[in-house]
Amino acid sequence: MNKGDLAWLPSETSLVRFDQKGGVKTFKNTVCPKNVLLLEKRDDTYRKIVYNGEPWYVPEHMLYPARETEEKNDNQIS
Repeated sequence: MNKGDLAWLPSETSLVRFDQKGGVKTFKNTVCPKNVLLLEKRDDTYRKIVYNGEPWYVPEHMLYPARETEEKNDNQIS
């Protein structure tokens, strides 16, 4: 996955922000799964994302490629 791609982020994923020395400054866990925007790669472990309009870092192994879904039209006649 590359910068600008959408990724799927599962629920109960830990998000972090780092201080200037590289230590964890703040963190939170996601409640619901969500599609997020990839911003950049920090290192071999973390990717910067936009989650609820804010930048956060997440372990890369917790991100999955977003998939398109087809909307089901209940009014469609088979």
